[in-house]
This record gives sequence, structure tokens and C-alpha cells, in this order.
Amino acid sequence: MKKTLSIALSLCLGIPIFGCGVLKTSTSPAALAPGALNQFDSDTFRTLATAHAFAQSAAGNAPALTQAEKAALNQFIQYLNLADTLYAAYHSGAATEASMQTAMNAVNTSEAAYTATITGAK
Repeated sequence: MKKTLSIALSLCLGIPIFGCGVLKTSTSPAALAPGALNQFDSDTFRTLATAHAFAQSAAGNAPALTQAEKAALNQFIQYLNLADTLYAAYHSGAATEASMQTAMNAVNTSEAAYTATITGAK
């Protein structure tokens, strides 16, 4: 008895179906934000905008937060403010991509720490 793979499994494994080649897709990078120097600048700008929206939403819930949650939120906002300052320097050519990446890593780590605090994750 001959066994056959499902179409979905065949696609996941990259096996041609019915003599057709494997479906190939390419993902184009997102369009650059207006005024961006390059893709990194654009991505950083968008990440900071998203982080600011999250911080604003979280700050709206501050009265209901515990002291530990408020401390984690404040740490996140401090790193976000530092990243904003460094982004302005990076965008004007006065800071390096490496320093900007370090600042963004701090923003991401502190955001994750805040989220873990409010969800009780370890």
C-alpha cells in the first residue's frame, strides 16, 4: 500500500506536488519610514513608536499596578527615554548603529520584564 503525504505536509517539507515546483515566496522589507536613513533607522523608528504606544497604555493602568509592577514600568520608560535620546543622535549621525542596537535591546528586555511582572511569568 502506497502512503501519500498531505498537501500541507508536502508544502512544509518542500516536496513538489503534482510535478509543480516548491512554492517560493519572498518577503520584501517594509517600506522605509519617511526621512529614514536606511532600513535599520526605519525599523528602529517603528519599534520605538510601538514601544511608546505600549508605555502609554501601560501608564494609563498605573493606579492599579503594584509597587513591583510600577517599578518595572518605570524602568521600561527610563530605557525608552534613553533610546529616544540616542535615536536622535543616531539619526543625525552622532551615534553608531551598535550603540542604538544596545539601547533597543535594553528597551526590549525591560519591556519583557515589565510584561512578565504583570502576568506573573517567570
